[in-house]
Amino acid sequence: METDADEVLKELYNIMTKISENKKNSDNAEQNAALFRKILELPRSQSADSRSKRLASQFVGRLFKDFPEDQPAAFEAMVDLVEDDDLNVRKQAISDLPKLCKDVPVYVAKVTDLLVQMLQSDDPQEQPLVNNALSQTLTGHPAEALTGLFNQLTHEEASDLTRERALRFLTAKLAHLALTPPQEELLSRLLIDELLYDVSEDEFTTAVNLLAGLGCMRGAAGRQRLVDAVCQQADLAVPFDPASPADVARLSECARMAAKHMGRNVSAKALLVYYLDRVVPSIDLVDDSASGPGLADSPRLGLLRRLAELSSAAGSSFAVTDKQLSALLDRLLDRLPLPPTPPPTPMATSSNDNEQAETDKVPEEGEIAPAVGEPELNFSQIECLLFAFHRLAKTNSDFLTACPDRLADFAKRIGYLSQANQVYLRSLRSAVRAPLRAEDAVPTPAAAVEDAAPSTQPDASDDAEKAEKAEEPKAAEPPIADPARLREVALATAENIALLARDLSRSPPSYRAELAVSCLSWRQLAASGADRLGKRRGEVSDDEEEDRGGARRRFAGDQRSSDRRARDRFGGGGGGMRSRRGGGGGGWRSNRW
Repeated sequence: METDADEVLKELYNIMTKISENKKNSDNAEQNAALFRKILELPRSQSADSRSKRLASQFVGRLFKDFPEDQPAAFEAMVDLVEDDDLNVRKQAISDLPKLCKDVPVYVAKVTDLLVQMLQSDDPQEQPLVNNALSQTLTGHPAEALTGLFNQLTHEEASDLTRERALRFLTAKLAHLALTPPQEELLSRLLIDELLYDVSEDEFTTAVNLLAGLGCMRGAAGRQRLVDAVCQQADLAVPFDPASPADVARLSECARMAAKHMGRNVSAKALLVYYLDRVVPSIDLVDDSASGPGLADSPRLGLLRRLAELSSAAGSSFAVTDKQLSALLDRLLDRLPLPPTPPPTPMATSSNDNEQAETDKVPEEGEIAPAVGEPELNFSQIECLLFAFHRLAKTNSDFLTACPDRLADFAKRIGYLSQANQVYLRSLRSAVRAPLRAEDAVPTPAAAVEDAAPSTQPDASDDAEKAEKAEEPKAAEPPIADPARLREVALATAENIALLARDLSRSPPSYRAELAVSCLSWRQLAASGADRLGKRRGEVSDDEEEDRGGARRRFAGDQRSSDRRARDRFGGGGGGMRSRRGGGGGGWRSNRW
């Protein structure tokens, strides 16, 4: 005995048969339209079951293009089927949605918008169907599909989950989709004008990476447009608040992304000016108590590294002012102490004073005499500030010499830095070429990475440090890193400082040294795999240790000694390490960053 549901199913088949027969006679167009509207109504009846609804979805997808006047009603009927409680009905409707716009491009944006909303579904059976349906629309009609996708991405009520999954889908799909130049231009405009103004941290990174992968962004003009969009996201019209973790994180991330795409003819001038005018004078007010995990930048060090990267592309056309250089020099001098007063020459001691005599031993030539309260040098921060000052002062070479007192003070401090750095270099090189001992394999705390150097006293024993580590419970240890890797990075930092300090120690100071941004220590640290720090060093003699540079380091015009030529040591490349912070404000979506 047939049920009501069976009657509905049978009626649908009969309607489809009549429509097929009537197509042979053009005079039956009105009758076919009435039959099509009947198909749209039957799934809404109480007698319709899952079979009838799935069959109706198939018929609507097949006949959609033949009835233009009824297309709005047909689309609404498909929306009802997509939202049906029955999983099988939803799956069928999702599969049939791309058929609506296959021959009717005007509905591509609407279908794409609907499919993007369905990305938030967690049903494992629906997700592949939604992704497949989106792929069909994007492949068949890229321009219209992109418009529909961004309509949903930029909608004020779009959920974070929908935005995340839509961007993930777009990133994966574009890797295998060949867009025409007009379509790439459309996508770049949608990303820059409609998406970037209101994004979270992760969305910002994804959007910039999508832009960078477009063919229209690969030339100098395209990359400059990309960098300008990143600078706009930094919200440079707002004063810098060093006490706001959100401001610090946003500015650091924007500068990192801008530096990643800068080059010879591409610069972030507006962002660099903002750094010099607003960030550098207040950099020491940034809360640096919470460092990132492992080898991640601390907030203050992250900003300083971004400053160095931005300075690398300033070029000779960048007109740095005396006020900007003064603020930069002040921050550098804060980290360059004056030479400490050496202790008096020790007197002859009796046999009972051996321990005190050992402590007061006159240091060997080239070493720094330990002094009470001798300051420690933060080599990581000094590398950043020294590189930025060297690059920017090149365009205003009279800045130091115009003030004799300032030049004299700077000469004392840079001389002490050079002496301390050479002592540190010798100890590092000895550690690098020495085999790694078992006790040295204990991971180094992340705090040591930020400084990239311990105290400037080279004769201090490691026994006390090892004893302290042994007493600490293992569960309380912070994130760790490979000691051999840290030694390589610390050595790169010290060698960069040696190259720049030697140039600035001349009388008058010189700016001939060329240090590629890829040779900066954190850039080498970010390199991946076996090429992270280039080829492994071999044994180095004492005569070869003096002022050895990186693969792209060059000291232009220096003919004083042949043992100061550049040596291949490091491979370049790699991006900076990002520092991500919680909080809201600025241009980021407050619920994310």
